[in-house]
Amino acid sequence: MLSRVRNVFVISALGVLGGILKNILLARELTKEELGIYSLLMTIVGFVYPLTLLGQHNAIVRFMADKDFSEYNWPKKILQLLFVSFCLTVLAVGIFRMTYDLKFLAMTFLLLATLGTVGTDVYASIYRAQGKYEISMVIFRILSLLLPLAIFLLLILKMVTLSNILILFSILYALVPLVMVNFVRQGINSGSAKIPKSVWKDGIFLWGADLSLLVIVSIDKFLIPKLITYQALGEYFAIFSITRAFDLVLKAFEMVLLPHLKKSGTVHLGSLLSWVLGSALILSAFYLLAGDTLVELVFKGKYSNSSSLIPFFCVLGTIRLLHVIPYSVIGGLLKQHRLKQMFHINILTIFLAILLSFFLINNYGLVGAVTAGIAVWAFKTLAGFGIMFKDTWDSKENFRTEGTDNHE
Repeated sequence: MLSRVRNVFVISALGVLGGILKNILLARELTKEELGIYSLLMTIVGFVYPLTLLGQHNAIVRFMADKDFSEYNWPKKILQLLFVSFCLTVLAVGIFRMTYDLKFLAMTFLLLATLGTVGTDVYASIYRAQGKYEISMVIFRILSLLLPLAIFLLLILKMVTLSNILILFSILYALVPLVMVNFVRQGINSGSAKIPKSVWKDGIFLWGADLSLLVIVSIDKFLIPKLITYQALGEYFAIFSITRAFDLVLKAFEMVLLPHLKKSGTVHLGSLLSWVLGSALILSAFYLLAGDTLVELVFKGKYSNSSSLIPFFCVLGTIRLLHVIPYSVIGGLLKQHRLKQMFHINILTIFLAILLSFFLINNYGLVGAVTAGIAVWAFKTLAGFGIMFKDTWDSKENFRTEGTDNHE
Protein backbone atom coordinates (compact mmCIF):
# COMPACT_ATOMS: atom_id res chain seq x y z
CA MET A 1 0.00 0.00 0.00
CA LEU A 2 2.74 2.46 0.93
CA SER A 3 4.19 2.35 -2.59
CA ARG A 4 0.78 3.49 -3.88
CA VAL A 5 0.72 6.25 -1.28
CA ARG A 6 4.12 7.44 -2.53
CA ASN A 7 2.91 7.49 -6.15
CA VAL A 8 -0.24 9.39 -5.25
CA PHE A 9 1.83 11.71 -3.06
CA VAL A 10 4.05 12.71 -6.00
CA ILE A 11 1.07 13.44 -8.25
CA SER A 12 -0.78 15.19 -5.45
CA ALA A 13 2.35 17.19 -4.69
CA LEU A 14 2.35 18.66 -8.18
CA GLY A 15 -1.29 19.66 -7.78
CA VAL A 16 -0.82 21.13 -4.32
CA LEU A 17 2.31 22.98 -5.44
CA GLY A 18 0.27 24.36 -8.32
CA GLY A 19 -2.36 25.51 -5.83
CA ILE A 20 0.27 27.06 -3.58
CA LEU A 21 1.86 28.84 -6.55
CA LYS A 22 -1.55 30.13 -7.62
CA ASN A 23 -2.32 31.45 -4.14
CA ILE A 24 1.11 33.07 -3.81
CA LEU A 25 0.71 34.85 -7.15
CA LEU A 26 -2.76 36.04 -6.16
CA ALA A 27 -1.52 37.24 -2.75
CA ARG A 28 1.28 39.21 -4.40
CA GLU A 29 -0.83 40.77 -7.18
CA LEU A 30 -4.18 41.44 -5.49
CA THR A 31 -4.92 43.77 -2.61
CA LYS A 32 -5.63 42.17 0.77
CA GLU A 33 -9.33 42.95 0.35
CA GLU A 34 -9.45 41.43 -3.16
CA LEU A 35 -7.62 38.36 -1.87
CA GLY A 36 -10.22 38.11 0.88
CA ILE A 37 -13.04 38.21 -1.67
CA TYR A 38 -11.35 35.52 -3.78
CA SER A 39 -10.81 33.42 -0.65
CA LEU A 40 -14.49 33.68 0.22
CA LEU A 41 -15.54 32.59 -3.28
CA MET A 42 -13.20 29.58 -3.24
CA THR A 43 -14.42 28.69 0.25
CA ILE A 44 -17.98 28.68 -1.04
CA VAL A 45 -16.96 26.42 -3.94
CA GLY A 46 -15.13 24.08 -1.58
CA PHE A 47 -18.15 24.04 0.73
CA VAL A 48 -20.91 23.59 -1.83
CA TYR A 49 -19.48 21.02 -4.25
CA PRO A 50 -19.03 18.11 -1.80
CA LEU A 51 -22.27 19.08 -0.10
CA THR A 52 -24.18 18.60 -3.35
CA LEU A 53 -22.60 15.17 -3.92
CA LEU A 54 -24.46 13.81 -0.86
CA GLY A 55 -21.56 11.49 -0.09
CA GLN A 56 -22.22 9.46 -3.25
CA HIS A 57 -18.68 9.78 -4.64
CA ASN A 58 -17.39 8.00 -1.52
CA ALA A 59 -20.30 5.54 -1.53
CA ILE A 60 -19.41 4.55 -5.10
CA VAL A 61 -15.85 3.84 -3.99
CA ARG A 62 -17.10 1.86 -0.99
CA PHE A 63 -19.46 -0.29 -3.10
CA MET A 64 -17.45 -0.71 -6.31
CA ALA A 65 -13.96 -1.18 -4.83
CA ASP A 66 -14.29 -4.99 -5.00
CA LYS A 67 -16.65 -5.15 -8.00
CA ASP A 68 -16.23 -5.42 -11.79
CA PHE A 69 -17.24 -2.12 -13.40
CA SER A 70 -18.07 -3.83 -16.70
CA GLU A 71 -21.00 -5.58 -15.00
CA TYR A 72 -22.70 -2.47 -13.61
CA ASN A 73 -24.55 0.43 -15.21
CA TRP A 74 -22.44 2.98 -13.38
CA PRO A 75 -22.96 5.79 -15.97
CA LYS A 76 -26.65 5.92 -15.00
CA LYS A 77 -25.72 6.38 -11.36
CA ILE A 78 -23.30 9.17 -12.32
CA LEU A 79 -25.90 11.00 -14.43
CA GLN A 80 -28.43 10.84 -11.58
CA LEU A 81 -25.83 12.21 -9.21
CA LEU A 82 -24.81 15.04 -11.55
CA PHE A 83 -28.45 16.10 -11.99
CA VAL A 84 -29.03 16.23 -8.23
CA SER A 85 -25.77 18.12 -7.79
CA PHE A 86 -26.72 20.70 -10.43
CA CYS A 87 -30.06 21.46 -8.76
CA LEU A 88 -28.49 21.80 -5.32
CA THR A 89 -25.69 23.99 -6.69
CA VAL A 90 -28.11 26.48 -8.21
CA LEU A 91 -29.98 26.67 -4.90
CA ALA A 92 -26.77 27.12 -2.89
CA VAL A 93 -25.42 29.88 -5.15
CA GLY A 94 -28.69 31.76 -4.71
CA ILE A 95 -28.43 31.52 -0.92
CA PHE A 96 -24.83 32.76 -0.83
CA ARG A 97 -25.69 35.59 -3.22
CA MET A 98 -28.19 36.94 -0.70
CA THR A 99 -25.87 36.34 2.27
CA TYR A 100 -22.84 38.18 0.86
CA ASP A 101 -24.48 40.44 -1.76
CA LEU A 102 -22.52 38.82 -4.61
CA LYS A 103 -22.38 40.37 -8.08
CA PHE A 104 -23.21 38.61 -11.37
CA LEU A 105 -19.59 37.71 -12.20
CA ALA A 106 -19.05 36.19 -8.77
CA MET A 107 -22.26 34.15 -9.11
CA THR A 108 -21.24 32.89 -12.55
CA PHE A 109 -17.84 31.89 -11.24
CA LEU A 110 -19.41 30.07 -8.28
CA LEU A 111 -21.78 28.12 -10.53
CA LEU A 112 -19.17 27.03 -13.08
CA ALA A 113 -16.40 26.38 -10.54
CA THR A 114 -18.69 24.29 -8.34
CA LEU A 115 -20.11 22.19 -11.17
CA GLY A 116 -16.65 21.78 -12.72
CA THR A 117 -15.22 20.54 -9.44
CA VAL A 118 -18.16 18.16 -8.99
CA GLY A 119 -17.45 16.65 -12.41
CA THR A 120 -13.74 16.11 -11.83
CA ASP A 121 -14.29 14.67 -8.34
CA VAL A 122 -16.99 12.22 -9.46
CA TYR A 123 -14.98 10.84 -12.37
CA ALA A 124 -11.83 10.72 -10.26
CA SER A 125 -13.80 8.53 -7.84
CA ILE A 126 -14.49 6.03 -10.62
CA TYR A 127 -10.79 5.38 -11.13
CA ARG A 128 -10.22 5.45 -7.38
CA ALA A 129 -12.76 2.63 -6.92
CA GLN A 130 -10.87 0.60 -9.53
CA GLY A 131 -7.66 0.98 -7.57
CA LYS A 132 -6.15 3.24 -10.24
CA TYR A 133 -5.17 5.84 -7.68
CA GLU A 134 -2.60 7.61 -9.82
CA ILE A 135 -5.05 8.30 -12.68
CA SER A 136 -7.66 9.33 -10.13
CA MET A 137 -5.31 11.88 -8.60
CA VAL A 138 -4.33 13.27 -12.02
CA ILE A 139 -8.02 13.92 -12.79
CA PHE A 140 -8.60 15.39 -9.34
CA ARG A 141 -5.58 17.73 -9.53
CA ILE A 142 -5.53 18.75 -13.20
CA LEU A 143 -7.23 22.09 -12.54
CA SER A 144 -4.70 22.90 -9.81
CA LEU A 145 -1.99 22.71 -12.48
CA LEU A 146 -3.86 24.76 -15.08
CA LEU A 147 -5.03 27.66 -12.90
CA PRO A 148 -1.54 29.06 -12.10
CA LEU A 149 -0.75 28.91 -15.82
CA ALA A 150 -3.80 31.09 -16.39
CA ILE A 151 -2.43 33.64 -13.91
CA PHE A 152 0.96 33.61 -15.66
CA LEU A 153 -0.88 34.37 -18.92
CA LEU A 154 -2.56 37.38 -17.32
CA LEU A 155 0.79 38.51 -15.92
CA ILE A 156 2.37 38.36 -19.37
CA LEU A 157 -0.53 40.33 -20.82
CA LYS A 158 -0.45 42.74 -17.84
CA MET A 159 -4.16 42.11 -17.27
CA VAL A 160 -4.15 40.84 -13.68
CA THR A 161 -7.39 42.00 -12.08
CA LEU A 162 -9.82 40.09 -9.90
CA SER A 163 -12.46 40.26 -12.64
CA ASN A 164 -10.15 38.84 -15.33
CA ILE A 165 -9.01 36.08 -12.97
CA LEU A 166 -12.60 35.04 -12.28
CA ILE A 167 -13.47 35.04 -16.00
CA LEU A 168 -10.47 32.93 -17.05
CA PHE A 169 -10.89 30.53 -14.13
CA SER A 170 -14.58 30.10 -15.00
CA ILE A 171 -13.69 29.05 -18.55
CA LEU A 172 -11.22 26.43 -17.29
CA TYR A 173 -13.67 25.06 -14.72
CA ALA A 174 -16.24 24.62 -17.49
CA LEU A 175 -14.00 23.04 -20.16
CA VAL A 176 -11.80 20.60 -18.20
CA PRO A 177 -14.64 18.39 -16.84
CA LEU A 178 -16.08 18.02 -20.35
CA VAL A 179 -12.77 16.56 -21.51
CA MET A 180 -12.63 14.27 -18.45
CA VAL A 181 -16.12 12.89 -19.12
CA ASN A 182 -15.13 11.76 -22.61
CA PHE A 183 -11.85 10.29 -21.31
CA VAL A 184 -13.52 8.21 -18.59
CA ARG A 185 -16.45 6.99 -20.68
CA GLN A 186 -14.10 5.68 -23.37
CA GLY A 187 -11.69 4.09 -20.89
CA ILE A 188 -14.09 2.15 -18.64
CA ASN A 189 -16.72 -0.35 -19.78
CA SER A 190 -20.15 -0.61 -18.20
CA GLY A 191 -22.85 -3.30 -17.97
CA SER A 192 -26.55 -3.64 -17.22
CA ALA A 193 -26.57 -4.56 -13.52
CA LYS A 194 -28.09 -1.87 -11.32
CA ILE A 195 -26.18 -0.27 -8.51
CA PRO A 196 -28.43 -0.95 -5.47
CA LYS A 197 -30.35 1.88 -3.85
CA SER A 198 -28.63 1.08 -0.55
CA VAL A 199 -25.58 2.85 -1.98
CA TRP A 200 -27.51 6.12 -1.72
CA LYS A 201 -28.18 5.37 1.95
CA ASP A 202 -24.52 4.56 2.65
CA GLY A 203 -23.60 7.78 0.88
CA ILE A 204 -25.84 9.82 3.17
CA PHE A 205 -24.03 8.49 6.24
CA LEU A 206 -20.66 9.22 4.63
CA TRP A 207 -22.08 12.62 3.69
CA GLY A 208 -22.46 13.31 7.40
CA ALA A 209 -18.68 13.10 7.66
CA ASP A 210 -18.36 15.39 4.64
CA LEU A 211 -20.86 17.85 6.11
CA SER A 212 -19.03 18.18 9.40
CA LEU A 213 -15.73 18.45 7.53
CA LEU A 214 -17.13 21.21 5.34
CA VAL A 215 -18.37 23.19 8.31
CA ILE A 216 -15.08 22.80 10.19
CA VAL A 217 -12.86 23.91 7.29
CA SER A 218 -15.20 26.64 6.05
CA ILE A 219 -16.87 28.27 9.05
CA ASP A 220 -13.82 30.39 9.91
CA LYS A 221 -13.64 31.84 6.39
CA PHE A 222 -17.38 32.47 6.34
CA LEU A 223 -17.32 34.32 9.68
CA ILE A 224 -14.09 36.34 9.34
CA PRO A 225 -15.44 38.78 6.70
CA LYS A 226 -18.63 39.15 8.73
CA LEU A 227 -17.02 39.55 12.17
CA ILE A 228 -13.76 41.21 11.13
CA THR A 229 -13.01 42.32 7.51
CA TYR A 230 -12.24 40.97 4.03
CA GLN A 231 -8.70 42.25 4.55
CA ALA A 232 -8.34 40.02 7.62
CA LEU A 233 -9.59 37.06 5.57
CA GLY A 234 -6.92 37.86 2.96
CA GLU A 235 -4.21 37.70 5.65
CA TYR A 236 -5.62 34.45 7.03
CA PHE A 237 -5.77 32.93 3.55
CA ALA A 238 -2.18 33.91 2.76
CA ILE A 239 -0.71 32.22 5.86
CA PHE A 240 -2.91 29.16 5.42
CA SER A 241 -1.67 28.86 1.82
CA ILE A 242 1.93 28.62 3.03
CA THR A 243 1.09 25.66 5.31
CA ARG A 244 -0.79 23.66 2.69
CA ALA A 245 1.86 20.93 2.61
CA PHE A 246 -0.21 19.31 5.37
CA ASP A 247 -3.08 19.03 2.88
CA LEU A 248 -0.77 17.39 0.37
CA VAL A 249 0.14 14.55 2.74
CA LEU A 250 -3.43 14.23 4.02
CA LYS A 251 -4.89 13.85 0.54
CA ALA A 252 -2.32 11.21 -0.42
CA PHE A 253 -3.23 9.04 2.59
CA GLU A 254 -6.95 9.71 2.21
CA MET A 255 -7.09 8.76 -1.48
CA VAL A 256 -5.50 5.35 -0.88
CA LEU A 257 -6.55 4.26 2.61
CA LEU A 258 -10.33 3.91 2.26
CA PRO A 259 -10.41 1.66 -0.86
CA HIS A 260 -7.29 -0.22 0.32
CA LEU A 261 -8.89 -1.08 3.66
CA LYS A 262 -12.06 -2.16 1.88
CA LYS A 263 -10.06 -4.65 -0.19
CA SER A 264 -7.57 -5.89 2.42
CA GLY A 265 -10.01 -6.17 5.32
CA THR A 266 -7.34 -5.45 7.95
CA VAL A 267 -5.90 -2.42 9.72
CA HIS A 268 -2.20 -2.29 10.60
CA LEU A 269 -2.59 0.47 13.16
CA GLY A 270 1.02 0.70 14.32
CA SER A 271 2.29 1.18 10.79
CA LEU A 272 -0.37 3.77 9.98
CA LEU A 273 0.29 5.79 13.12
CA SER A 274 4.04 5.82 12.57
CA TRP A 275 3.70 7.09 9.00
CA VAL A 276 1.09 9.71 9.84
CA LEU A 277 2.83 11.04 12.95
CA GLY A 278 6.22 10.97 11.25
CA SER A 279 4.88 13.04 8.36
CA ALA A 280 3.28 15.53 10.77
CA LEU A 281 6.46 15.97 12.82
CA ILE A 282 8.63 16.58 9.75
CA LEU A 283 6.23 19.20 8.35
CA SER A 284 5.80 20.93 11.72
CA ALA A 285 9.55 21.13 12.29
CA PHE A 286 10.04 22.69 8.85
CA TYR A 287 7.36 25.35 9.35
CA LEU A 288 8.41 26.21 12.89
CA LEU A 289 12.03 26.68 11.83
CA ALA A 290 11.56 28.35 8.45
CA GLY A 291 7.98 29.63 8.44
CA ASP A 292 8.67 33.29 9.28
CA THR A 293 11.43 33.54 6.67
CA LEU A 294 9.24 31.81 4.10
CA VAL A 295 6.39 34.28 4.61
CA GLU A 296 8.82 37.22 4.39
CA LEU A 297 10.40 36.03 1.14
CA VAL A 298 7.29 34.78 -0.63
CA PHE A 299 5.06 37.77 0.08
CA LYS A 300 7.80 40.44 0.21
CA GLY A 301 6.87 41.40 3.77
CA LYS A 302 3.22 42.01 2.87
CA TYR A 303 1.89 39.42 5.35
CA SER A 304 4.77 39.18 7.85
CA ASN A 305 2.63 40.56 10.68
CA SER A 306 0.43 37.46 10.43
CA SER A 307 3.20 34.83 10.50
CA SER A 308 2.50 34.25 14.21
CA LEU A 309 -0.39 32.06 13.03
CA ILE A 310 2.01 29.41 11.67
CA PRO A 311 2.46 27.38 14.92
CA PHE A 312 -1.32 27.20 15.30
CA PHE A 313 -1.70 25.91 11.74
CA CYS A 314 0.97 23.26 12.47
CA VAL A 315 -1.05 21.91 15.41
CA LEU A 316 -4.18 21.97 13.29
CA GLY A 317 -2.46 20.14 10.43
CA THR A 318 -1.16 17.41 12.74
CA ILE A 319 -4.60 16.70 14.21
CA ARG A 320 -6.17 16.62 10.74
CA LEU A 321 -3.59 14.07 9.60
CA LEU A 322 -4.42 11.84 12.58
CA HIS A 323 -8.12 12.08 11.76
CA VAL A 324 -7.61 10.41 8.38
CA ILE A 325 -7.03 7.06 10.15
CA PRO A 326 -10.44 6.63 11.87
CA TYR A 327 -12.19 8.30 8.93
CA SER A 328 -10.77 5.77 6.46
CA VAL A 329 -11.27 2.76 8.74
CA ILE A 330 -14.89 3.60 9.52
CA GLY A 331 -15.72 4.53 5.93
CA GLY A 332 -13.89 1.65 4.25
CA LEU A 333 -14.06 -1.29 6.63
CA LEU A 334 -16.61 -1.11 9.42
CA LYS A 335 -20.29 -2.00 9.25
CA GLN A 336 -23.13 0.43 8.64
CA HIS A 337 -24.03 0.83 12.33
CA ARG A 338 -20.56 2.32 12.87
CA LEU A 339 -21.24 4.75 10.04
CA LYS A 340 -24.42 5.76 11.87
CA GLN A 341 -22.47 6.37 15.07
CA MET A 342 -19.96 8.54 13.24
CA PHE A 343 -22.83 10.35 11.53
CA HIS A 344 -24.23 11.36 14.93
CA ILE A 345 -20.78 12.52 16.08
CA ASN A 346 -20.42 14.57 12.91
CA ILE A 347 -23.77 16.30 13.46
CA LEU A 348 -22.67 17.22 16.99
CA THR A 349 -19.36 18.48 15.59
CA ILE A 350 -21.18 20.89 13.27
CA PHE A 351 -22.86 22.70 16.16
CA LEU A 352 -19.61 22.69 18.15
CA ALA A 353 -17.71 24.23 15.22
CA ILE A 354 -20.25 26.99 14.68
CA LEU A 355 -20.49 27.96 18.36
CA LEU A 356 -16.74 27.83 19.06
CA SER A 357 -15.80 29.68 15.87
CA PHE A 358 -18.30 32.47 16.46
CA PHE A 359 -17.18 32.98 20.06
CA LEU A 360 -13.41 32.71 19.50
CA ILE A 361 -13.28 34.76 16.28
CA ASN A 362 -15.43 37.46 17.84
CA ASN A 363 -13.15 37.66 20.90
CA TYR A 364 -9.68 36.67 19.65
CA GLY A 365 -9.68 37.43 15.92
CA LEU A 366 -7.58 35.28 13.58
CA VAL A 367 -5.89 33.38 16.43
CA GLY A 368 -9.35 32.48 17.69
CA ALA A 369 -10.27 31.17 14.24
CA VAL A 370 -7.39 28.67 14.18
CA THR A 371 -7.88 27.75 17.85
CA ALA A 372 -11.51 26.88 17.20
CA GLY A 373 -10.40 24.61 14.36
CA ILE A 374 -7.87 22.87 16.62
CA ALA A 375 -10.46 22.20 19.33
CA VAL A 376 -13.09 20.89 16.94
CA TRP A 377 -10.70 18.65 15.00
CA ALA A 378 -9.37 17.22 18.28
CA PHE A 379 -12.91 16.32 19.35
CA LYS A 380 -13.74 14.81 15.95
CA THR A 381 -10.51 12.77 15.85
CA LEU A 382 -10.85 11.41 19.39
CA ALA A 383 -14.46 10.44 18.73
CA GLY A 384 -13.42 8.65 15.54
CA PHE A 385 -10.72 6.66 17.32
CA GLY A 386 -13.25 5.84 20.05
CA ILE A 387 -15.65 4.30 17.53
CA MET A 388 -12.81 2.47 15.81
CA PHE A 389 -11.48 0.93 19.03
CA LYS A 390 -14.98 0.02 20.21
CA ASP A 391 -15.29 -2.07 17.07
CA THR A 392 -11.90 -3.60 17.88
CA TRP A 393 -13.13 -4.69 21.29
CA ASP A 394 -16.37 -6.08 19.84
CA SER A 395 -14.66 -7.98 16.98
CA LYS A 396 -10.87 -8.19 16.86
CA GLU A 397 -10.62 -10.06 13.57
CA ASN A 398 -10.26 -6.95 11.37
CA PHE A 399 -7.53 -5.21 13.36
CA ARG A 400 -3.84 -5.55 13.94
CA THR A 401 -2.19 -3.08 16.27
CA GLU A 402 1.34 -4.21 15.40
CA GLY A 403 3.21 -5.22 12.31
CA THR A 404 3.93 -3.81 8.92
CA ASP A 405 1.55 -3.55 6.02
CA ASN A 406 2.94 -5.71 3.23
CA HIS A 407 0.15 -5.05 0.76
CA GLU A 408 2.01 -3.32 -2.00
